[in-house]
Amino acid sequence: MQVLSLSMQGVKPASPRIILSKGGYPLWAFNHGEFGRNRHMVTFPLGAQDFPTPQRANDEDEDELLQMAIEQGLEPQGPYRMIPLRTGQGAPKLDAKGQQMYLLGLASRETGESLIFLDLNPGWRGNATYRFEGDLRLLAEGTQALGAVGYAGAAPCPVLLGGGGPALIQWERTGQLWGGGPRWEAAFNGDHWAISELPDLPQ
Repeated sequence: MQVLSLSMQGVKPASPRIILSKGGYPLWAFNHGEFGRNRHMVTFPLGAQDFPTPQRANDEDEDELLQMAIEQGLEPQGPYRMIPLRTGQGAPKLDAKGQQMYLLGLASRETGESLIFLDLNPGWRGNATYRFEGDLRLLAEGTQALGAVGYAGAAPCPVLLGGGGPALIQWERTGQLWGGGPRWEAAFNGDHWAISELPDLPQ
């Protein structure tokens, strides 16, 4: 499985970051969404055994550890596999929104699946909506501020799982917009993604 970032700008491999666990231990993770009031970050930690991080010797912060990891050639390389997390009692481990949490481990081979972080680029003081069809399912959803300036509110940050077959995603942005128009489409033909801006709907 590969991990992708999809937006108006196109499709590219998503970049994991180093985060600190509650105990202060560094680990790699993919994040989608934001922290803060009315917002939610979806986190996919990477297994420490498969994806080591630098040793934290002098209270280095996350950015310093990431730079150390790059210098030491420790940046994770897939393919990945999803492992559902469970509590000590064996029940599914859920995040604050009640969504199943997953760990990503190293897969022995590529499966054709894709974990897709969809960036809807909501407008300032606006919002964004989306729909999808085909070989996709909604795995989780984070939330982000309504506009880059941090206006209090929440727009969706979808995480989709693609099975490798044809798929279609459409989304619409409202508010004060930058970088393009309000309506967008991403089409997957089983081989590659094509991102296009859609014409405005007739008034």
